[in-house]
Amino acid sequence: MTLLTKKTSFASAVALSVSSLFGAVFYASPDGKSEAEGGDGTLSNPYTLRQALGKGGWYDEVRLLESDQHYVLTADTAPIRRTLVGWNGEADSPAGVEGRSRVVIDGDEKYCLKCHIQGDTYGATYRDLTIVRGYNASGGAGGMFFANNLNDPLVFSNVVFTGACKQWHPFSITVKDASNDGKAKFLDCDFDGLTCANIGGGFLATTGAIFDGCRFVSITNNYASSLDSLGTFTRCAFTNCIFSGNIYAGYGAIKSSGSRFFDCVFTNNACSKSGSCFMLTAAGVSLDHCRFFDNRAGEYGGCFF
Repeated sequence: MTLLTKKTSFASAVALSVSSLFGAVFYASPDGKSEAEGGDGTLSNPYTLRQALGKGGWYDEVRLLESDQHYVLTADTAPIRRTLVGWNGEADSPAGVEGRSRVVIDGDEKYCLKCHIQGDTYGATYRDLTIVRGYNASGGAGGMFFANNLNDPLVFSNVVFTGACKQWHPFSITVKDASNDGKAKFLDCDFDGLTCANIGGGFLATTGAIFDGCRFVSITNNYASSLDSLGTFTRCAFTNCIFSGNIYAGYGAIKSSGSRFFDCVFTNNACSKSGSCFMLTAAGVSLDHCRFFDNRAGEYGGCFF
């Protein structure tokens, strides 16, 4: 195994093997039908995504069939307390790593995905799919995900995040308080090829989240004054994660405030200013069995600033 080979976490393996334990199961397709049009949410006659999310209740599973088309979410189709899983319709089984690139969720509102309902934030589960910020990237805010005051489990497993963003911290998750740390989990996810221009902060603003077996690769932030070019992480835990080939015009890729990194690899990251891997705050960072090599900064601190 090379340093850049991602291991599969035990938690992710369990998540991928468990089908819907609660609620109903609905199938959806980008060219599916609403109930009024004759759709019934089955594999042979799937709903639209909006109909599938509107039809069921909490803890239902929506199986998104592989397609060459994107699924588009709007403000009134938030997947509150649902499981959205990419699905291979021919095999009637999860899309897995091989099929996740053919289950793409995009959005035409300010944020691609939201968990906000009247000031409260509910969780959801996303598996075997890709979340892309594309439709609004050239014009509007172009955010990707937003959850504030989270007090429900929010799980991403085998999910790819990619695309172009124009928004201050386009991916933002905060828990309600420290007692809810760990409710947001990223298991075997890829943050791959994200790009942005002229935004005032890094991609991720995250509090109390767990990242296990994730990769952060080929990410570009062109905002020269950014102090957290990849993101700000407060009380987060990273295990067996890889940060590789990321290029930043500003400072410190990761602004850490009391976050922990175990068995992580940082390689070939570069920034124009200082601290290609970390910008440290008073709360600092905990590093255990991590490896750093071939990281570069234009000014001070090849890794840390």
